[in-house]
Amino acid sequence: GRERAVLVELLNRQMVMDTALGDTLIVPVDFNLPFCAYAPYPAFYEGAATFDKLFVIDKATQSFAAFEHGRLVRWGIVNTGSAETPTPNGRYNFNWRAEYRISSMSPPGQQWEMYWVLNFHLLRGIHIHQYALPTGGPTSAGCVRLVDNDAAWIYNWADTWQTSVGDRVGSERGTLYKQGTTVLVIGEDPPGAPEVFTFEGGKPQVRMVDLPADPFDVPPGTQQQVEWDRKRLGG
Repeated sequence: GRERAVLVELLNRQMVMDTALGDTLIVPVDFNLPFCAYAPYPAFYEGAATFDKLFVIDKATQSFAAFEHGRLVRWGIVNTGSAETPTPNGRYNFNWRAEYRISSMSPPGQQWEMYWVLNFHLLRGIHIHQYALPTGGPTSAGCVRLVDNDAAWIYNWADTWQTSVGDRVGSERGTLYKQGTTVLVIGEDPPGAPEVFTFEGGKPQVRMVDLPADPFDVPPGTQQQVEWDRKRLGG
């Protein structure tokens, strides 16, 4: 059925309809587990236990995870930036959001439409958003692409910054009262499609993401984070 096919496609990063005769697909033994049981992330991440929400983007597996007080509540696949325009690693916070935007990277005469946009790098204008999602490896202009259902869910789940001028798109003015949901960008880009399985003993196993012991071990990705760290540590 279609519901099972979606899971197979996500696990293999390959559309069933595009699978050629003779290709191999890895299929779960049990389709009746909760969706998060198939994730390359642990069901509970102890390092995130003190975070009300934490969003992780792993470039090695081209995947994301959403945690609440350390508990995995959602995961899915992404496309990060290409070798020419990589998504920068680091620790960030979601800043502003917009349901719809035209990308500033649109070529002349074209309009790259983005839905469910959440910014996490204000200076470079890097967001997560819904967009056409090839099932291979890194391919975007720096932003992080998600399938529609995931992008919409995260848009409504995540918290953005709180400032004296409100949640204005791209605004740097005003006093920052509270950071948005913490975002970690970790891992190294694969040269092509990610290797999402290991084959120990001849049987495929999901390759688990190497999470930091403490999210604050991930270096701050922007000056905003540096300044917020200073306040957090009482400096």
